[in-house]
Amino acid sequence: MSRDVAGDPRLALLHARRTVSRLGPPGPDAAELAAMLDAADAAPDHGRLHPWRLTVLDGPTRDALSDAYAAAAAARGEDAEAVARARSKPLRGPVVVAAVARTVPHPRVPAWEQLAAAACAVQNLCLAATALGYGSAWRTGTAVEDPGVRAVLDLDPDDRLIGFVHLGTPTA
Repeated sequence: MSRDVAGDPRLALLHARRTVSRLGPPGPDAAELAAMLDAADAAPDHGRLHPWRLTVLDGPTRDALSDAYAAAAAARGEDAEAVARARSKPLRGPVVVAAVARTVPHPRVPAWEQLAAAACAVQNLCLAATALGYGSAWRTGTAVEDPGVRAVLDLDPDDRLIGFVHLGTPTA
C-alpha cells in the first residue's frame, strides 16, 4: 500500500532547494556557517572515513583564486572578456567554500563510494543553506583541474577538487 506524499510539508525543504546563480550580501555569519558545515558532516560515511574537506575561503585566498582563474583562461587562449569573466567567478557571492574529496584504499569502502559520500556532504551543505534562508550554487568547470587553482588551495596530488559552493542571499 502506498500513500501520496508528493505534497508532504516535511519534504518542502528538499523541493525548495535550487541552484541560485545570483547571490549577494548578506552571507551566512560564522554561527550559520558552522551549522551548515556540521550538517555537511552528517553525510553518509561508510567506514567513517570522512573523505571530504570543506574549506571556507577567506578574502586573500579568493583573490588569489581569481588570479588563477584568469591565468587559466588566458592560457586556454580566451579573449580579454572571457578572462575577465573567469576572474570574477571566485568572487561571486559573499561566501565561497571549496569542496575537496580524498579517497583512500579501504577493504570495504571503494573509492567511488567515498567520492559519493563527499558529494553527499556538499548536498547537505546546500540543503542547510536553504534551511537557513540562503541560496547556494555548487560550481565546477575546467578550473577544478587547473594546476594554478589547485596550487592556490594547496591541494595534494591525491586531492580531488569537486567544486566550489557559493553561498549568499538570492538577488533575483
